[in-house]
Amino acid sequence: MNYICCRRIVLFLILVVVVVEFVQNRKGFYSVVEGQSMYPTFRHNDMVQTRALDASPERGDVVIMTDDRGDRVIKRIVGLPGETVTIFFGFVYINAQRLSEPYLARHTYTFKFDTEDERRVDWRLGDNQFFVLGDNRLGSIDSRHFGPVERRGILRVVNLPENAIRPGFCDIILSESGKPVRKSEMYREPWVN
Repeated sequence: MNYICCRRIVLFLILVVVVVEFVQNRKGFYSVVEGQSMYPTFRHNDMVQTRALDASPERGDVVIMTDDRGDRVIKRIVGLPGETVTIFFGFVYINAQRLSEPYLARHTYTFKFDTEDERRVDWRLGDNQFFVLGDNRLGSIDSRHFGPVERRGILRVVNLPENAIRPGFCDIILSESGKPVRKSEMYREPWVN
């Protein structure tokens, strides 16, 4: 009788663990944001719901990941595997096309070393690498400092609302000479007299 009772208790506990694990993976975990690196999107002590990665992360996803010191941090994905990320004159370019980031505070510029006279900086991402930035560019330690992040370092994705603002692309590209120009100006027909 004692053996049967213990067995039922063990089976019940295993069932509870399986159900809790299933619910957490379906509904997600909650994490508390520490610091200001994602301001204004998230503030210090905000609570975010996260889910497991079911597919490859997309541009604009906010993720929980491990940084170069092994700490868990929250950042936004801006560069995807195989792309070239460039920071030039305060803007982020993906494969030479300027990224539009409407979730950033007005007049936010992106520099590697917080200076307006820095040179162009490029990162070529490998097959499993992502480029992440904090939304608070002046107060974030991110891929500008520790380089691209491997896919295995991305732990969870933050559940954002369906209508969350996502990054896009502007009409501005880096020309072959390395200067920003409007795409429409690059392909304009010369005037014929």
